[in-house]
Amino acid sequence: MFKRWSAVTAVAVLLSVSFAVGAASASATTYANFNREAFQYSSTLSTSQEANRYQVMVLQTPNTSLVASLHKANPRLKILMYQDMLVSRSDDLSGNTVCTDYATDPSSWFIKSQNGSRILLPGSKTSYLMDPGASGYQQACMQHALALAQAGGFDGVFFDGVASLLTLELPSGTTSPKYPTSSSWQSAMLSFLTYAGASAHAQHKLVVGAIAASTVSKGLWAQWTTPLDGSEEESFTDGGPGTAQQIPFWSQKLANVAWSEAHGKYAILHSYNTTVAGNTYGLASMMLVAGGYSSYSVSNANYGASEAWYPEYTTAQQLGAPSGAYRQLSSNGVYVRKFANGIVLVNPTSRTIGTFSLGGTYSGSGYSNIKAVSMGPTSGLILLGSGPGPGPGTGPGTGQPRAKRATKAKPKRAAGCVIPRLKHLSLAKARRAIAKSHCRLGKVTRKRSLRRYRGRVLAQSPHARRRFEARKKINLTVGRGPGKR
Repeated sequence: MFKRWSAVTAVAVLLSVSFAVGAASASATTYANFNREAFQYSSTLSTSQEANRYQVMVLQTPNTSLVASLHKANPRLKILMYQDMLVSRSDDLSGNTVCTDYATDPSSWFIKSQNGSRILLPGSKTSYLMDPGASGYQQACMQHALALAQAGGFDGVFFDGVASLLTLELPSGTTSPKYPTSSSWQSAMLSFLTYAGASAHAQHKLVVGAIAASTVSKGLWAQWTTPLDGSEEESFTDGGPGTAQQIPFWSQKLANVAWSEAHGKYAILHSYNTTVAGNTYGLASMMLVAGGYSSYSVSNANYGASEAWYPEYTTAQQLGAPSGAYRQLSSNGVYVRKFANGIVLVNPTSRTIGTFSLGGTYSGSGYSNIKAVSMGPTSGLILLGSGPGPGPGTGPGTGQPRAKRATKAKPKRAAGCVIPRLKHLSLAKARRAIAKSHCRLGKVTRKRSLRRYRGRVLAQSPHARRRFEARKKINLTVGRGPGKR
C-alpha cells in the first residue's frame, strides 16, 4: 500500500483497501507498469508470462475462459470486461459488448434526433446511441454488466464510449434536443458514471471508463474519474498522426495522470504510435509522475492481437523507486525525474534541445556510457546508470514546475488544430480523432467503394499534419455501398 492514500478521502481509501485498487503487483520494485487491451486475444507468451507482464488487462467476453488461468498465474492482475456503455447493437442481442438487448430496449432509453428518430453511430448500421442520463438505462446497463463480470470471474468492468461531447458521436447534421449543450451532456454522463461506480463497488467490482477527448473541459478528468476506480487516456502522446499532434495537450494530460496517482485511481494510458522512439516518449512521459497506479499500453498500434514490447520497457522496470517528483531544467526546459537506478528525461516540445550534461554516466535508449546528450522534438530517454543526474531545475516538481524568471509575461498560445491522418478509419473513429485534435468535422461526401472500404474514410481535406487555428473544418469522403442513400 502507498502512503499517498492518506491524501485521499475516507470513502476512496475504503474502496481502495476493499478492492485492492492500485499496482500492488509490481510497485514494490518498479513503477513502470503496463496494460493490455485485447479485443482479439492471442499471445506468443505463456500464461504465466502474460499474466505477470501486466497490471491491468481488458478482455471481451469471448475470452472469459482465460480469466481463471491468468488470475491463477498472477492473483494481483486486474482483468476488466469490455462493455460499450453508449450504444445498443441490433447485432449483439446477447450483450457481449454492450449493456442491453436492442430488441427489448424501451424507446425512452435511446437518444433521439431533431426528427424524433433513433440515432445510429456514424459509420455503423447496427449501433444506436443510448441515453446515459436515463435512470432505467443506467440500472439495466449495470445489472447486465456486473452479472456478466461476476459470472466470468472478472475484477470489474471497462466502459468504452465515455464521450466528453455528444457531438463526437453524432452523424453530420444531427442534433439532440435533449442535450443541446456540452454541459447538459456532461451532466448526464456524470450521472451515469456516479451510478456505475456506486453499483460496482456495492458488488466489490472495479469500474473504469475510457474518456474520449478528456481535455475539452477543465477538470473533466478529475470529475468523471472520482466516482470510478480509474480512467483511460486513449491518445496519451499520439492520437494517430504522430507525437506532434498532442503537444498542445501534453501538460494537461500529464496533470491528469498526476491527479489519478494522488487519488489512488488507475490511469490506463494508450498511444497509437508504432515506433520505438514514439513509445519511449510516451512511457517516459508517464514515468515523470508514475507512482504505481498508471500503466502504459503495449497495444500501441491497435487493440488487436499484437503486443509491442520494446527494450526501453525493460529498462524502465529496472529504474527502481523514484528519488522524488519530476522537475524542469531551467537551462533548456527538459523534464527530468531521478530514480534509484537511473533517470528519465522528456522533451515535450517541437524544438531540438542541444547537448547538455547528464551529471553522471548512463546507458539506455540506444546509448552506452554517455555523460551528455541532445534531445529531438517530442522525445524521451530512459537511462540506467550512476550520478546525481542533470543540473539544477526550477522547482520541486510537484506536478507543475515553477515559472521561470522573466521580464515580461508572454500570452499563452491557444491550442490549434493539427490535422490528423484519417484515411481508412471508420467515420466514428475519424470523428473522435478530429475532436481530439481540436478540429471539427466539415462536409461528409459518400462515394461508392469496395465493400472493405464502406463506412471508412477514402479521402480528406486538408491533408494530415497541416496546422490551423482551432476548430478548422475537415471535409471527408466516405465509402458507401451501391444502393441509394
